[in-house]
Amino acid sequence: MAAGIGRLFRLFVSSYAPLAVILAVQRSEGVWPPWDRPAFWIFAAVGLIGLVDAYRLPRGALRRGHIRVTLSDLTDEGGQVAAYVATYLLPFIGFAVVGWRDVVALIIYFVVLFVVFVRSDLALVNPALYLAGWRVLSAKRDEHRVLMLVPKDIQVSPGDMYAVTFGNFLVFDREVEA
Repeated sequence: MAAGIGRLFRLFVSSYAPLAVILAVQRSEGVWPPWDRPAFWIFAAVGLIGLVDAYRLPRGALRRGHIRVTLSDLTDEGGQVAAYVATYLLPFIGFAVVGWRDVVALIIYFVVLFVVFVRSDLALVNPALYLAGWRVLSAKRDEHRVLMLVPKDIQVSPGDMYAVTFGNFLVFDREVEA
């Protein structure tokens, strides 16, 4: 369970990687190179680590045991990413942390958001996953809705396929050959 929460936390951090890069650029204003700007280096590191995790975590899941699944009613969920970006990322552009109260408020905000992230479908509405070459599909599996990560250049048809579980969702591996 701890490994699963760890992966979800890393996926959560990756969802804010684009924001971290934006904030790093903002924190470098007027000084380049920003050697004496610790906020720049913190945001740049979070952004870089998050983007690398968005690329590596789903691919790492594919090294585990595959399951055969039958999916129907496939729907691309990419439109939800735009809502995610507008709702969660845009309020932070131009945001300044000027005191300890701002830091505490941000910590509370991100803790609450992490809880919502873990208990909802926000884990897959992650702009960094899209930047890393993944897209999200929803589908029916045994009359239940499931979400699945799929490489952006692969067209998936309803039917039998191999996937791996990754938290509460699936990562597509390949279709079953007839």
